[in-house]
Amino acid sequence: MAIKIFYQPNCPKCPKAKILGKKLEELGYKVEYINAAEKPEEAARFLLMATPSIVIEEEGKAKKIWSGFTPPIEEVKQYL
Repeated sequence: MAIKIFYQPNCPKCPKAKILGKKLEELGYKVEYINAAEKPEEAARFLLMATPSIVIEEEGKAKKIWSGFTPPIEEVKQYL
């Protein structure tokens, strides 16, 4: 299982998603931060059209995606 946070440098909503990622890391989860502008093919793989986007990936497929906002940590943990 992988947690991927897609962001863009000038995105005003993305810092909140990065804070969520740091909290998940503190709980022992591995989080991958992906600059969607630098890796558009990775964002396209999940059909992402907005940042921030948080993807829970399992066995190469998206188990859950939140796009354009940062969900509460409790909601994310339900899918981990």
